[in-house]
Amino acid sequence: MKEEILSLRASSLLGTVADSNRNHDWSNGLKKRSFLIILVFVLIFMVCGGLYGDSPVINDKNNDGDPDQWIEYKNDYPSSIKSDRNFDGKVDYYVELTKEGNKTYEEMDYNHDGQMDDFSFFEEGVIVRRKIDSNHDDQVDVWIFIHEGIYIKRYELDTDFDGTVDKVKDYDE
Repeated sequence: MKEEILSLRASSLLGTVADSNRNHDWSNGLKKRSFLIILVFVLIFMVCGGLYGDSPVINDKNNDGDPDQWIEYKNDYPSSIKSDRNFDGKVDYYVELTKEGNKTYEEMDYNHDGQMDDFSFFEEGVIVRRKIDSNHDDQVDVWIFIHEGIYIKRYELDTDFDGTVDKVKDYDE
Protein backbone atom coordinates (compact mmCIF):
# COMPACT_ATOMS: atom_id res chain seq x y z
CA MET A 1 0.00 0.00 0.00
CA LYS A 2 2.82 2.37 0.85
CA GLU A 3 4.36 1.62 -2.52
CA GLU A 4 1.11 2.47 -4.27
CA ILE A 5 0.84 5.80 -2.42
CA LEU A 6 4.46 6.64 -3.22
CA SER A 7 3.85 5.66 -6.83
CA LEU A 8 0.75 7.90 -6.97
CA ARG A 9 2.65 10.78 -5.38
CA ALA A 10 5.55 10.33 -7.81
CA SER A 11 3.26 10.23 -10.83
CA SER A 12 1.34 13.20 -9.45
CA LEU A 13 4.60 15.08 -8.98
CA LEU A 14 5.77 14.17 -12.47
CA GLY A 15 2.42 15.30 -13.87
CA THR A 16 2.75 18.63 -12.06
CA VAL A 17 6.27 19.08 -13.42
CA ALA A 18 5.07 18.18 -16.91
CA ASP A 19 2.13 20.61 -16.58
CA SER A 20 4.53 23.23 -15.31
CA ASN A 21 6.81 22.66 -18.31
CA ARG A 22 3.82 22.84 -20.65
CA ASN A 23 2.71 26.12 -19.05
CA HIS A 24 6.29 27.39 -19.20
CA ASP A 25 6.54 26.48 -22.90
CA TRP A 26 3.18 28.11 -23.58
CA SER A 27 4.25 31.22 -21.64
CA ASN A 28 7.53 31.43 -23.59
CA GLY A 29 5.64 31.02 -26.86
CA LEU A 30 3.25 33.79 -25.88
CA LYS A 31 6.16 36.05 -24.96
CA LYS A 32 7.84 35.34 -28.30
CA ARG A 33 4.62 36.05 -30.24
CA SER A 34 4.01 39.24 -28.27
CA PHE A 35 7.56 40.35 -28.93
CA LEU A 36 7.19 39.68 -32.66
CA ILE A 37 3.87 41.55 -32.82
CA ILE A 38 5.37 44.55 -31.01
CA LEU A 39 8.44 44.42 -33.27
CA VAL A 40 6.25 44.43 -36.39
CA PHE A 41 4.30 47.46 -35.12
CA VAL A 42 7.52 49.31 -34.25
CA LEU A 43 8.91 48.65 -37.73
CA ILE A 44 5.68 49.79 -39.39
CA PHE A 45 5.72 52.89 -37.19
CA MET A 46 9.33 53.65 -38.19
CA VAL A 47 8.76 53.03 -41.90
CA CYS A 48 5.60 55.13 -41.96
CA GLY A 49 7.30 57.98 -40.12
CA GLY A 50 5.54 57.94 -36.78
CA LEU A 51 1.96 58.68 -35.92
CA TYR A 52 1.51 61.30 -38.60
CA GLY A 53 4.61 60.54 -40.62
CA ASP A 54 5.15 62.52 -43.74
CA SER A 55 1.45 62.73 -44.54
CA PRO A 56 0.24 65.98 -46.01
CA VAL A 57 -1.45 68.65 -43.97
CA ILE A 58 -4.58 69.82 -45.78
CA ASN A 59 -6.03 73.26 -45.12
CA ASP A 60 -9.24 75.02 -46.09
CA LYS A 61 -8.11 78.67 -46.13
CA ASN A 62 -11.51 80.18 -47.02
CA ASN A 63 -13.58 77.76 -44.88
CA ASP A 64 -15.82 76.65 -47.77
CA GLY A 65 -15.38 72.95 -46.99
CA ASP A 66 -13.01 72.30 -49.91
CA PRO A 67 -9.26 71.88 -49.40
CA ASP A 68 -7.15 74.59 -51.01
CA GLN A 69 -3.70 74.10 -49.51
CA TRP A 70 -1.66 70.91 -49.20
CA ILE A 71 1.61 70.88 -47.26
CA GLU A 72 3.82 67.82 -47.74
CA TYR A 73 6.28 66.95 -44.98
CA LYS A 74 9.60 65.16 -45.29
CA ASN A 75 11.51 64.30 -42.12
CA ASP A 76 9.36 66.67 -40.05
CA TYR A 77 9.80 69.76 -42.24
CA PRO A 78 7.51 71.12 -44.96
CA SER A 79 9.10 70.04 -48.25
CA SER A 80 6.42 71.34 -50.63
CA ILE A 81 3.25 73.38 -50.64
CA LYS A 82 0.44 73.34 -53.20
CA SER A 83 -2.24 76.00 -53.14
CA ASP A 84 -5.45 76.91 -54.89
CA ARG A 85 -5.15 80.68 -54.46
CA ASN A 86 -8.37 81.66 -56.24
CA PHE A 87 -10.43 78.77 -54.75
CA ASP A 88 -11.56 77.31 -58.09
CA GLY A 89 -10.52 73.75 -57.20
CA LYS A 90 -7.29 73.79 -59.27
CA VAL A 91 -3.76 74.04 -57.90
CA ASP A 92 -2.25 77.30 -59.15
CA TYR A 93 0.79 77.59 -56.90
CA TYR A 94 3.46 75.04 -56.03
CA VAL A 95 6.73 75.47 -54.14
CA GLU A 96 9.47 73.08 -53.01
CA LEU A 97 11.44 73.91 -49.86
CA THR A 98 14.66 72.88 -48.18
CA LYS A 99 14.88 71.76 -44.58
CA GLU A 100 15.82 75.36 -43.70
CA GLY A 101 12.68 76.68 -45.42
CA ASN A 102 14.42 78.10 -48.51
CA LYS A 103 12.71 77.78 -51.87
CA THR A 104 14.34 75.50 -54.44
CA TYR A 105 11.58 75.55 -57.06
CA GLU A 106 8.33 77.43 -57.56
CA GLU A 107 5.63 77.41 -60.20
CA MET A 108 2.51 79.52 -60.66
CA ASP A 109 -0.57 79.60 -62.85
CA TYR A 110 -1.13 83.33 -63.33
CA ASN A 111 -4.18 83.13 -65.59
CA HIS A 112 -5.83 80.33 -63.52
CA ASP A 113 -6.44 78.01 -66.47
CA GLY A 114 -5.12 74.95 -64.63
CA GLN A 115 -1.73 75.00 -66.38
CA MET A 116 1.37 76.36 -64.69
CA ASP A 117 2.96 79.16 -66.71
CA ASP A 118 5.72 80.63 -64.52
CA PHE A 119 8.58 78.49 -63.24
CA SER A 120 11.29 79.79 -60.90
CA PHE A 121 14.51 78.08 -59.83
CA PHE A 122 16.43 78.93 -56.66
CA GLU A 123 19.88 78.27 -55.23
CA GLU A 124 20.26 78.66 -51.47
CA GLY A 125 16.87 80.38 -51.41
CA VAL A 126 17.82 83.01 -54.02
CA ILE A 127 16.11 83.08 -57.40
CA VAL A 128 18.55 82.39 -60.26
CA ARG A 129 16.30 81.62 -63.23
CA ARG A 130 12.72 81.91 -64.47
CA LYS A 131 10.89 80.29 -67.36
CA ILE A 132 7.60 81.81 -68.46
CA ASP A 133 4.83 80.78 -70.82
CA SER A 134 3.70 84.31 -71.67
CA ASN A 135 0.95 83.40 -74.17
CA HIS A 136 -0.42 80.46 -72.16
CA ASP A 137 0.03 77.80 -74.86
CA ASP A 138 1.86 75.38 -72.50
CA GLN A 139 5.22 76.22 -74.13
CA VAL A 140 7.87 78.30 -72.38
CA ASP A 141 8.78 81.35 -74.47
CA VAL A 142 10.69 83.57 -72.01
CA TRP A 143 13.86 82.56 -70.15
CA ILE A 144 15.30 84.95 -67.58
CA PHE A 145 18.66 84.47 -65.84
CA ILE A 146 19.02 86.41 -62.60
CA HIS A 147 22.11 87.52 -60.69
CA GLU A 148 22.03 87.84 -56.88
CA GLY A 149 18.27 87.34 -56.89
CA ILE A 150 17.68 90.90 -58.17
CA TYR A 151 19.44 91.72 -61.41
CA ILE A 152 18.52 90.33 -64.81
CA LYS A 153 21.81 89.26 -66.33
CA ARG A 154 20.30 87.69 -69.46
CA TYR A 155 16.97 86.97 -71.08
CA GLU A 156 15.92 84.94 -74.09
CA LEU A 157 12.63 85.26 -75.98
CA ASP A 158 10.70 83.17 -78.45
CA THR A 159 8.81 86.09 -79.99
CA ASP A 160 6.88 84.11 -82.63
CA PHE A 161 6.11 81.18 -80.28
CA ASP A 162 7.58 78.50 -82.55
CA GLY A 163 9.82 76.96 -79.85
CA THR A 164 13.02 78.68 -81.05
CA VAL A 165 14.72 81.57 -79.26
CA ASP A 166 14.52 84.67 -81.51
CA LYS A 167 15.93 87.36 -79.26
CA VAL A 168 18.70 87.35 -76.66
CA LYS A 169 19.81 90.18 -74.44
CA ASP A 170 22.88 89.64 -72.28
CA TYR A 171 23.65 92.38 -69.74
CA ASP A 172 27.01 90.82 -68.81
CA GLU A 173 28.52 91.84 -72.17
